[in-house]
Amino acid sequence: SLNHVGIVLGLELSRLSRSNKDWHQLVDVCGIFNTLLCDQDGVYDSTDGNDRLLLGMRGAMSEFELVTLRNRLARGTRNKAERGELFVSVPLGYLKQSSGEVVQEPDEQARGMVQLVFEKFAELGSAYAVFRYFTINRLRLGFRGLRGDQIGELEWRPVSAARILAILRYPFYAGAYAYGFHRPGKKNPVTGVTEGGKWFVSPDEMQVLIRDRLPAYISWEQYLENQEQLKQNRAIKGSRGAPR
Repeated sequence: SLNHVGIVLGLELSRLSRSNKDWHQLVDVCGIFNTLLCDQDGVYDSTDGNDRLLLGMRGAMSEFELVTLRNRLARGTRNKAERGELFVSVPLGYLKQSSGEVVQEPDEQARGMVQLVFEKFAELGSAYAVFRYFTINRLRLGFRGLRGDQIGELEWRPVSAARILAILRYPFYAGAYAYGFHRPGKKNPVTGVTEGGKWFVSPDEMQVLIRDRLPAYISWEQYLENQEQLKQNRAIKGSRGAPR
């Protein structure tokens, strides 16, 4: 924009149109200051109508190529999930082996703490009551490090109410492989807040659900009973509320 540049050189210039706004802004600025564009296919003058049309078409094709790649990746991910083979990470109490097989946590005490969560929920009837029990008795859950120097090592950490709730809601613990049990939200461009998302959806809304795919801590029937109990614990109209 200081009118000091006569030509812009680059390889595959149209890849700038991954953001179409940036691509057309470059073409417009080059046209204003009579700056040429050049890549391995030729030299373009954005003040010329034919060159400008060609640049616009190449930009549109490059932008659409990105959409195509994203769709292919999404379909590949979905196909792998439908086979029950997509494990980005496994929940607490499970271990993904180098072969890709998912097994229960090999440490007996760590397994016992996860099992205790379900036993205490059946007894106390509230996720927060289970959290309170673990806190009062100073019980901890065993986590496997995912990064850093302690990757794969067992580490004991205090529980949180959110972690207890996640364990109760994860279908993995009932031996079911699930994909799409999070409903993504959309970011409001005005407020910047993500709205409409939901951390866990009901089994009917999950994109992929394969029962008896993993080693289970509880039965599927017990899992459904737990979800109904959690639903009734909510302080909303039509629910009984949490036991006190």
